[in-house]
Amino acid sequence: MKGKTPEQMAYLAEYFTNPGGRVTSLTSKAKPVDAAAALSMYSRNQKIIEDIFVEDIQPGKIKGSDFFDRVFKSYGDDSVAELTGAYLSFSGVSQVLSKVIEDPRIAFSAIEKSTRYVTFAKKDDQGKYQYVREPTIMRTPFAGIYEKLCDYQFDSHVRSFDAVHDWVKEKNPIIEGETELAFAQSRRAKALDITRGLLPAATKTNIGVFANGRTMENLLVKLFSAPYAESRQVGEESHVELMKVIPDFVSRVKMPKYGQAQIDYLIERDKRMSGLTREMLGGKRPAEVPEVTLVEFASMEDQLVSRALYENSDLPLSQINGIVSSMGDQEKRIVVRAYLGERADRRHKPGRAFESYPLTFDILSSYAIYRDLQRQRMESQFKQRLTTKFGYDMPKEIAENGLDKEWKDVMSMSDEVFREIETDFPYESQYVVPMASNIRWYMSMNPREMFWVGELRTTPQGHPSYRRVVNDMWDKAAEKYPLIFESPIMEKNRKDCEGLVLERQKSEMKSAQKAMQSGKKDTA
Repeated sequence: MKGKTPEQMAYLAEYFTNPGGRVTSLTSKAKPVDAAAALSMYSRNQKIIEDIFVEDIQPGKIKGSDFFDRVFKSYGDDSVAELTGAYLSFSGVSQVLSKVIEDPRIAFSAIEKSTRYVTFAKKDDQGKYQYVREPTIMRTPFAGIYEKLCDYQFDSHVRSFDAVHDWVKEKNPIIEGETELAFAQSRRAKALDITRGLLPAATKTNIGVFANGRTMENLLVKLFSAPYAESRQVGEESHVELMKVIPDFVSRVKMPKYGQAQIDYLIERDKRMSGLTREMLGGKRPAEVPEVTLVEFASMEDQLVSRALYENSDLPLSQINGIVSSMGDQEKRIVVRAYLGERADRRHKPGRAFESYPLTFDILSSYAIYRDLQRQRMESQFKQRLTTKFGYDMPKEIAENGLDKEWKDVMSMSDEVFREIETDFPYESQYVVPMASNIRWYMSMNPREMFWVGELRTTPQGHPSYRRVVNDMWDKAAEKYPLIFESPIMEKNRKDCEGLVLERQKSEMKSAQKAMQSGKKDTA
């Protein structure tokens, strides 16, 4: 590089893979905050990144953290926070909280412990099952029945898994070309698929997250504004840990003018919409609807108002849409204004009810299926509160093993305890709801995303229950828009699933084969 001293070139060689080249990458030696600060300076001067490092970031000059203090905090240049990120690991959080953590969509990646591959039967060091003792409930007289129910749910899951696992192995002996590892993994996965519905939403899980600074800030806001004590506790812990690695991006969360104002805005909006929904929809009984409904709206206004009322209701979206379509403009305006609230800042963004898509599917299916499909990012999703009131799913294999009575007993006891707790603690009561219980939620998307969801979630290795739901979504979209929804991949997936018993068998055999080819030992 012209004009650079040998010392400067040596310095640059430590931080860049190709100093002076048209394309270069920053090495791992560059601190995230310094790298982000250097990149962000592109918008305000004509220097190349190497000159920025030599003249502005090098010790003795402006440090990355100083730059962020001036630009990010003082000027509120949010896009700067997108230039670096951090990892967070959440251990032992509930299924309820996991859905809050996994709610962000942009610049966000998460991996969660799977109910399809990992047993939840192992007890902790104190000999207790691994479920969250919900903090608020544990300070009330309901603590006893809460633990009694969760223990019963776990006991039943363990008994059922052991019986079903033996049955699956007996019914599906090892085949030619299948290794011991593939045999063990695929039969275990099938047994877990069948019995996971007995586990409560309090079941502990582990989640690994990577996100950029801006998304991490938004995640903290979500955690602090969610109506769960566990969420607020985990939010505090997350903020402490993120302040150790990306303090410049998350320090505003506790500032009254910034993060705290946004948190307060979201909390007040939820309270306001909860009351308004009761006022407008309270007392109406949910209509009978199929598992999947493609909902059509007369106008964008009707769509927005219906979605705004959906989250705090227990009615199907199509039923809410029918009620909204009969409202006058003044009533609709009341809903829109309540949903928007007093927005003092552009960061007080309108909620997802303001997102409009050509395809909206209202779904009433098990919480286990919701957990699988909730991970789709390029769409808009809203769920209602988890409840036992919409019935539950029971795999046919449960009855085939003579376990249907125990399954029904668990669901009955769960319903009884849930209703007892719900009166005083509508949010906290969700923790005792089994994963087999049905939940209502909608998925809105464009045709491109429908192709992705359809072709991804109907493959043979997918869970049969969510394959059923997604195939139904596809069929309803194709019936409405036949010129758009034609896919040979969907046809192949359906053909490959005909007569399928072990969803994971072929994929586990391929994995075992690859492992053997790479020299790894095949052990079950």
